[in-house]
Amino acid sequence: MASNPPALADGASRAMESAHAIVLKEFKVEAIDFTRWAGKAALIINSTLSSGVEFYVKDSINPSEMWTILRNKLTLGDNWGLQRTLKRDFYKMSYDGKESITTYIKRLRVFQQQLQGTNNEISNDKLVNRIMTSLPSSWEQILIILDDKRDLTLDDLE
Repeated sequence: MASNPPALADGASRAMESAHAIVLKEFKVEAIDFTRWAGKAALIINSTLSSGVEFYVKDSINPSEMWTILRNKLTLGDNWGLQRTLKRDFYKMSYDGKESITTYIKRLRVFQQQLQGTNNEISNDKLVNRIMTSLPSSWEQILIILDDKRDLTLDDLE
């Protein structure tokens, strides 16, 4: 009876080692898969960022960390620098005549929507004024007609 327990213990030990090796192998495969997926996620995040934003996460390869950094840096409510950048880009835009006026107005409205609810909000009146002052001289006759309207709206410009 004394001979069975050591043999049983030895067999159980080998079985445990074998099970441990299998689990370890599966863990390594899953870890490699996770690393690949994390790398792909980081690459996708980076590929969607503009050059002005990608520098925030240039030193990170962890997608979760990247999202946290981007959320903290790009939340408009408290980010005065981003608000000023958007407002500056809004005022830099001008109509080049290569696109329809409706498309140009839509691009300006994107800035309006992005800044909505912030201290740098763009009102409809400011949007109308920006459009009127950014049109080229080829629009002079239309601008004269529009200037005579007392309550000029975005609908009048589209």
